[in-house]
Amino acid sequence: MSKIRLASVAVGIACFSSLGPAISSLAAPTAGEAELSAEVPYPESPNEWPADEPVGPAEGVSGAMLKDPFADTARWLHYGGDYRNHRHSPSRLNPAGARMLSAAWAFVRGTKGQFEASPIVYGGVMY
Repeated sequence: MSKIRLASVAVGIACFSSLGPAISSLAAPTAGEAELSAEVPYPESPNEWPADEPVGPAEGVSGAMLKDPFADTARWLHYGGDYRNHRHSPSRLNPAGARMLSAAWAFVRGTKGQFEASPIVYGGVMY
């Protein structure tokens, strides 16, 4: 388990020396004093997740793909869908098709308040 170390940092108070010994005594711990610190356990997390089978070579994103983001509806390359941040596909979400919408999935966060996210989809992976 890794640890995140939080430690007190002595702030330069020399510029306040004109305020007297009361301020200068706040500067830093002396040789006999212990530095205040806290160590917080932080669980290890993998920085990669191996695939069950080879995934093949990666495919790049071109400028043309970014300029016409809705040309391929299987890809959602921009945060918000396109440079205008429409957050929907105009050809699929319109007044005529709105009545056919239904929830595809739900996620219970365990916290109160609003939560919104705009995924990016590329190569069959949602980020």
